[in-house]
Amino acid sequence: MSKIALIGLSALCEFSDFEVTHRNRVATPYGETSASLVSGCLADSEVTFLARDGDEHNVPIHLVNDRANIWALKEAGVERIISVVASGGIRPDLTVGQFAVPDQLIDYTNKQGVTYLQEAQANFDLVDFSYPYSQPIRKALLKVASGMNLNINDEATLGVMSGPRWQTIAEVNRAERDGCHLVGVSSMPEAALARELGIQYAIVALVVCRAAGRRENIAIKREDIMHAMQNHSKHLHTLITKTIQQLHESGI
Repeated sequence: MSKIALIGLSALCEFSDFEVTHRNRVATPYGETSASLVSGCLADSEVTFLARDGDEHNVPIHLVNDRANIWALKEAGVERIISVVASGGIRPDLTVGQFAVPDQLIDYTNKQGVTYLQEAQANFDLVDFSYPYSQPIRKALLKVASGMNLNINDEATLGVMSGPRWQTIAEVNRAERDGCHLVGVSSMPEAALARELGIQYAIVALVVCRAAGRRENIAIKREDIMHAMQNHSKHLHTLITKTIQQLHESGI
């Protein structure tokens, strides 16, 4: 049975029933991972958790070493990744507390280290990124959500922009014209790097605020974001735990 990994903010991914067996800070050809690989058992499955924001919750998004993170998970035998991201809702129905399992993304980032192809090579292949997220994992997430009667959006395009700041109104307007329903600062280059290494990758997006220009001139505050995460983490944990169990039982 292939191993599964969970990537996300520590504030969203503290599972009380995750039985930790060991922690390992990993050095890779691309430097150290942004946090320790925390391995253990969840839903009778071997799971590895990696906190995108670091062991001490002190790594801002633009300093996350994505290449090291994905490489280390591959070396650990991971073949499937569920990534949890916080997002801002553009579409009217994507209000605070809504979940989405996006099927598409638009990459607006300018982050370095977006590929493992760093040197001239003969006969290199370009990965097919038509569908950036794993369909089998998405289907499992949506099936579990349906069984939970969880209101979840099954088709959405995520606009990924460079952090560590939130977006301007003009940037959100452009993203909406481009067809985006959500905006956030995570999932790229994670998704592309996972594809390069042959790892199935999908995301669960939690709307923690309305995007710029979609709220009444209210500034986004950290305490509001944390409040949204705390209020909706229980449903998230159930969704992920049951999805991991289903993936384990189905052998996907």
